[in-house]
Amino acid sequence: MENGLSRQLAGGMVESLMELSRNTGNQLARRDDVQIELLQELVDRFWEELAAALEQGPVLQRSQELICSLIEQLKGTYLSQISRSGIEALIQELDELTTATLEPPLTPPAAPATPPA
Repeated sequence: MENGLSRQLAGGMVESLMELSRNTGNQLARRDDVQIELLQELVDRFWEELAAALEQGPVLQRSQELICSLIEQLKGTYLSQISRSGIEALIQELDELTTATLEPPLTPPAAPATPPA
């Protein structure tokens, strides 16, 4: 009798745990609109606070200084990579292209295929 009671009790516990697991899984699978709204509000508020902090006093000034410094460094790097000989070669190539399109063709025009009547 004790064995039967233990089995019945264990079976009931297993069924209860399985039902609890199913219910929990179903609840987790449902879309939580409240949580989505709260998350969207959090993101919006974060960007608003960040924008407000960046628009004020020393943070704005420091950001502008860093951006100007970055632009100056990029400009310096770009200009240092351009060599004078590279520029001269480019100008010469452009001159050759320009003069080639302006000069008349070197070969005379071909005679017509049919003789004049």
